Amino acid sequence: MATSLLDEYTLKARVTPALFVILPYLFVVHTSDMNIAKFFSLLLVDLVVFFVLANIVRDLGIKKQIGLYKEWGGKPSTIIMRHNDNTLNDTQKQRYHMLIARKSGIALPNAVEEQQNPQKADEIYDTAIRWLIEQTRDKQRHNILLQENISYGYWRNSLAIKPVGIVLALASLLIFVIHLILLNNINQLGVDIIFSPLISLACLSCWWRCITVA
Repeated sequence: MATSLLDEYTLKARVTPALFVILPYLFVVHTSDMNIAKFFSLLLVDLVVFFVLANIVRDLGIKKQIGLYKEWGGKPSTIIMRHNDNTLNDTQKQRYHMLIARKSGIALPNAVEEQQNPQKADEIYDTAIRWLIEQTRDKQRHNILLQENISYGYWRNSLAIKPVGIVLALASLLIFVIHLILLNNINQLGVDIIFSPLISLACLSCWWRCITVA
């Protein structure tokens, strides 16, 4: 990854979604009756799978974000700055426009200019927001903003990797069924693998119900 695994954003917004994806796999593969050699060989595979996922989570998240921006008609930060958007009332919007313009030196378009050239107006808004982001890089002074950014990154990346999570959860359920058919006796299954279908079903439920755009 481009940043250290000890970085708070990386751990919470990128590594955590990857861990959630492979959770069903971990429960169904690691049975209680395996020997030491098998355990460490599987552990090595787990680490490889985990770090590969953790590395691609951000890229998948960025691609998903681009698609969402197209669906929404722009970045949320850009949309909220537009005069024709009603997320903020006129007083709030005017106050934010004046503050950003004064601090950044960027002249923001008025309602008429925005209507005449919406694309140019969005470019100016985007430039102003980028300037604002650069002023809030200090994690100590702007910790609340950091936590909000982490939360956004976590949900965006989870949404992007959702198909992989669903596939692995379904595959884990299938492996459990195969184990059961081959042994033909649930009593012969290890305690941990008995819990694996519950974990897989819980993960599937979370993917379907919790990880959504709305």
